[in-house]
Amino acid sequence: MWFNRRLYCIQLAPRRQARRIPIAPGAWSGERVRGPVRVDRLLREGDAVEHANLTFEVLHTPGHERGLITLFERERRLAFVGDLPQGGMDNSGNWLGLFHDVAAQRRSLRRVAELNPAWEFRGHRVPHHGADVGANLAASVARLDNIEAALLETLGAKSPISVPNAARAAFRALFDLEVTQPPGYAVTTVLAFFIDLAQRGRVRRTDDLEWESAK
Repeated sequence: MWFNRRLYCIQLAPRRQARRIPIAPGAWSGERVRGPVRVDRLLREGDAVEHANLTFEVLHTPGHERGLITLFERERRLAFVGDLPQGGMDNSGNWLGLFHDVAAQRRSLRRVAELNPAWEFRGHRVPHHGADVGANLAASVARLDNIEAALLETLGAKSPISVPNAARAAFRALFDLEVTQPPGYAVTTVLAFFIDLAQRGRVRRTDDLEWESAK
């Protein structure tokens, strides 16, 4: 979860799943808050949040956003991961994912997976439980691998290339979709991948601000 001029309460799970969750029904409730809000507390790695007789550990899990956190309750192994998983098992068929730091995204996904959560509650879509949690996190890592492979293959076929054209190629490779105008989130994601690949010596930026293979 992350907060940036918007404040959302936590909905633990859809009502149809409430009886399967190991805390009292009705412990979590609320609604979207509109307008300015006052920040009472800044959360940092290692802080604890007490709520509904539960203690949540604050984990800094950047990647999707630099300030993203996960709230983890160790006794019941409940993980509130916000928008960390991108491209999981039930991802939309045309969602490339939004990442600002690809290396951090990989580390954060693996960090949460190593906690072996019993429940994974996300910012979008229904929660996952049991073996589906690890499967969803693994699928999110696999999405990163697939995007990287698609971009490297694109550079192998056409280099240099602009970020928007690389985004179009990624949509074709991953979803068999032709996108005339790549959405802003996709351009951000592709640029983040190119920066990560450049730091690893796989690609480089040209004087015309395009990208080419470094090999």
